[in-house]
Amino acid sequence: MNHPAQISFTAVFAVLVTGAVGGAQACGNATGVAAGGACITAIDCATGLICLPKTHVCSSNLTSVTTELDSGSLDAAAAAKDAPAPTGDTGAMMAADTGAGTGSGSGGCNGTLLTVNNIISWCTVTVGSNAPSTAATQTVCVAGSSVSISATPINGFQLWSGMWESGTTSMAGTVAGGTSTATANLSGATGCVTVCCEQATASPTDCDNTNACP
Repeated sequence: MNHPAQISFTAVFAVLVTGAVGGAQACGNATGVAAGGACITAIDCATGLICLPKTHVCSSNLTSVTTELDSGSLDAAAAAKDAPAPTGDTGAMMAADTGAGTGSGSGGCNGTLLTVNNIISWCTVTVGSNAPSTAATQTVCVAGSSVSISATPINGFQLWSGMWESGTTSMAGTVAGGTSTATANLSGATGCVTVCCEQATASPTDCDNTNACP
């Protein structure tokens, strides 16, 4: 049974060959190569003949042109047309856990899913190798057992000694160049850290009792 692609291709090819014959008749010459002789193009052949594309022989038989078509190529083209489109993995993909990276939930994190609360966005906070952020909350997937977190106060605010808490436990921070850095030690599927930069004019600190971790 013929493939639809073969039928369509043959019909189109017949039109093209007919045009080629007309061109050969217009451009042929009376002293050209006779039928059965070798040729390169149609103009090499005598008037009324065409040059068969595969055998390079002059001929007046259009049917012999279609028999030279590579049916295997037509079958392959038809199969490619009818083949279903490839399907990709539509599931969510996570980057390799090489430190701290964004996560979408404890079920998709191969480590500890850490929540970092930045009270009222008074600090610029950097978790691991992630970009600095003033977001009130960041959730990152940490592959290791610990991660470094740094905080720099925004304009009008300052660092203070009790600004870090891991869960409900105070964390010590190391201050250098106006930035405080603390290390969160993690275990289990989830973790939580709270950081608060106090207002420069606050006395006592307005960060007391602001821990957002459970």
